[in-house]
Amino acid sequence: MLAPMSKPHHLSLLLLICLVVLGPLDVRAQPQAPDLGPVPVTSSDPSWGDDTAPVTMVVFTDLQCPFCQRIDLTIGELEQDYGPKQLRVIYKHLPLPFHKQARPAAEAADALRRLRGDDAFYKFTTEALSTLRSGSWQDVAKTVGVDSRKLQRLINTGTPGKKVDQDMALAKQLGVRGTPNSFINGLRFSGAQPKAKFVEVIDQQLAAATALRRKGVAAKGIYVALAKQNYQPPKPAPAPGQGRGVKGQRPGADTTTVWKVPVGASPTVGPKSALVTLVVFSDFQCPYCAKLVPILDQLRIQYGKQIRVVYKHNPLPFHKRAEPAAQLTMEAFARRGQVGFWQAHDKVFANHRNLEDPDLEQLAIDLKLNPVTAMRAVRARKHKGQIEADQGLAVELDARGTPCSFINGRRLTGARPIEAFVPIIDEEIAHAKKLLARGVAGHRLYAEMMKTAMVPPVAPTKTVAAPTKINPTRGSKWAKVTIQMFTDFECPFCERAQATLEQIEKAYPGKVRFVHRHLPRPFHKNAPLAHEAAAEAFRQGGNRSFWKMHDLLFKHQSALDRASLANYAAEVGLNGAMFDQALDSGRHQKAIAADAAIAKKADISGTPAFVINGYYLSGTQPFSKFKRIIDHALKQP
Repeated sequence: MLAPMSKPHHLSLLLLICLVVLGPLDVRAQPQAPDLGPVPVTSSDPSWGDDTAPVTMVVFTDLQCPFCQRIDLTIGELEQDYGPKQLRVIYKHLPLPFHKQARPAAEAADALRRLRGDDAFYKFTTEALSTLRSGSWQDVAKTVGVDSRKLQRLINTGTPGKKVDQDMALAKQLGVRGTPNSFINGLRFSGAQPKAKFVEVIDQQLAAATALRRKGVAAKGIYVALAKQNYQPPKPAPAPGQGRGVKGQRPGADTTTVWKVPVGASPTVGPKSALVTLVVFSDFQCPYCAKLVPILDQLRIQYGKQIRVVYKHNPLPFHKRAEPAAQLTMEAFARRGQVGFWQAHDKVFANHRNLEDPDLEQLAIDLKLNPVTAMRAVRARKHKGQIEADQGLAVELDARGTPCSFINGRRLTGARPIEAFVPIIDEEIAHAKKLLARGVAGHRLYAEMMKTAMVPPVAPTKTVAAPTKINPTRGSKWAKVTIQMFTDFECPFCERAQATLEQIEKAYPGKVRFVHRHLPRPFHKNAPLAHEAAAEAFRQGGNRSFWKMHDLLFKHQSALDRASLANYAAEVGLNGAMFDQALDSGRHQKAIAADAAIAKKADISGTPAFVINGYYLSGTQPFSKFKRIIDHALKQP
């Protein structure tokens, strides 16, 4: 009998067996997967721009979404402004379930990319965003000259579908539920934001990338490093029954904060003693608002007298026939009360694609209104006051898109399915019953809830140095409100803002003073010299000459070369020799740089930007946003 082996011999024998059975073991470390960051970009993603660009914009898009078409145009402008060395754009799919053509088109787009590359992909998606709502992806393929049968064969393999599924899974992980949604170096932006907002952030990220490069971070590592720094994970949903009154949050995607939403004199349906008041901000030309109508009808059937619906107008500026349609419904309200309004509401939404004057006139006849009187009210904008008051409230509550609903003050955005409304309504019914048990009268329920509701802040604040005599101004120096405007004469959004500023002047005579601040952006090559020209006009002729030059520069924004500037100087009446000497010597560069330093200190990088008695507005904003801040400032001691 053999003696038992010692432990070392036992281990040696086991190792020998492993070598015989398994072969030599590779003891080298296995390569680790690369760190792609919180918003990963891979070679399977459609891409525009260099992979070493310091700023990466990842966009989740639905090819049947009209707001995605708007952001696609904005992205095209950003690509032209920054170029592929500074900006990279990554496309990810998020077809929404209620857009029936979006998923098939997404798979077709991915198939096309695999066959012909990124350029063909972007050609297809651009065309799809324009035409898919009235056709199919096969129609899009035909328009761009692609054989749809080849795409279909690749789609049938399931590979494009897997890519779309991966994008959708990532969207869910990131908390993205709607389109468009963008991440700029990890910073999230929901909706089709104005270009100025993107420019502001891109410029900030370019500066942050430069700082990292100076610290030795490789160009290819910039995106992941900044995305890790910037990304904020989505907040978990609150537990059932814990949704009311979460304070300190701004209005947005949360459905928990209770916001102060007055009913006022708006059209309503349902008893004042209802346990739940649902206020909806809507646009009669918006297809999503039309989709919400049957859902609200179903809720009224399901909850009966427990629910009251309140209608607020928010015709969006790009829906040109929404405001005339709103005027007609308000005329029906004025003539026939609540019944008249809701009949008009239903008929207009049933015809929301046909709202020209003849269509509205026929609707007036159908509603048994005098068509001549009704159309006179529409054209005269008779109910402008009520509609603009609703729009102002929408601005105050940051209800920028439509539809936007508030359930006892709790916000729910978009044309959501009934399943999104029911849990909130049920919670609010339970809360209302507790108030009734405490002795609150039924007709006082909503008012009682609004007592402790949140009032959104007027606007973010920024500290900017007070203007001095070297700053061009317009308006009374005794005006209570001062608007400091950071402007770039080559910026198209600054030019668009001028009409709103003129509207402010007319609305607040003697109450508002405007102060010009120079902020030429580095990617506008003609802007610096144009600002020097404006500064010299101020030196030679004071405010009068400056504002003449200001208006000419915006009027001829595409012609800001040296020769054109000299022509404008002559038109203003400046001394030509002095003008040339000022531009040749760079006399005003120091003053322009001083304004830019003030902007940088206040963390203002985009144009136009406005600081109104310390309140900050960025980008080309509607008059209603200015009005809210100005009215608030006028009320201050």
